[in-house]
Amino acid sequence: MELAQKSNDSMRVLALNFIEAYPKVDGSTIEMVWNGKRGVAFSDANQGFREQVILKVLEDPYRSNMELLYQLMHEEAHWASKTLTFRYYLTELLEVLILNDLRHYEEKIVRTFTECPYALKCIVDFKAEDKTVERWVITLKRSSKLNPDETMNYESLIDEFNNLLKTRHGQREDAKAFEKYVTHKDPWHIAILKQLRHLWEHGETTYLALFFIVPLTLLMGYYFFGFAILYGMLPIFRALIVIYLIYRMAHWIVR
Repeated sequence: MELAQKSNDSMRVLALNFIEAYPKVDGSTIEMVWNGKRGVAFSDANQGFREQVILKVLEDPYRSNMELLYQLMHEEAHWASKTLTFRYYLTELLEVLILNDLRHYEEKIVRTFTECPYALKCIVDFKAEDKTVERWVITLKRSSKLNPDETMNYESLIDEFNNLLKTRHGQREDAKAFEKYVTHKDPWHIAILKQLRHLWEHGETTYLALFFIVPLTLLMGYYFFGFAILYGMLPIFRALIVIYLIYRMAHWIVR
């Protein structure tokens, strides 16, 4: 355990030295070196060191070398394309790059995600405001028209940003609908109709039959048709009716 801790501490020191000396260092030490296998056999020789560099960079990303951020993002995108998953590092690195200097890194970013389309799924975790994302979409659309290039897949990137906006819009609409449902107060006659509809549509007819309809029918059978055998059961039926009415009142108050 102590040996592993020393090894991690040593790697963190190396990562810090790497960041401070960048770009006058060997950039290949943070490249993804894939062993060509997938699943449990997957291996990336530089994954541990690259992760330490990323963690240190993300402590204060806007003060870091943007070219280093791009290289780390590029390698994480390739890691995602091989593992068919992505780590939150990729989302944060990409968002910082776009927020800081989309114009300069736009082409590089598009080329990276053209090579690694699966990695685009990381955009779902972006935190930028809608207006900012909308500006990115406009910028990318303009660039795709000004620089038509079959090797540059602008459309996939644009689609992912639009999907992000659409998802957020849907979530806000759901939240508004829920808030309206919780806070809205209906007039008493509408509320009664809604409760009756709710009772019927949500399978509560079982309770209605058990606690109200069946006892009421049996009581009517005694009073109107003289089924004497039911006389001894009248207290039980009355109790069931009272229980059901209490249940409905409690349910009404809770709702």
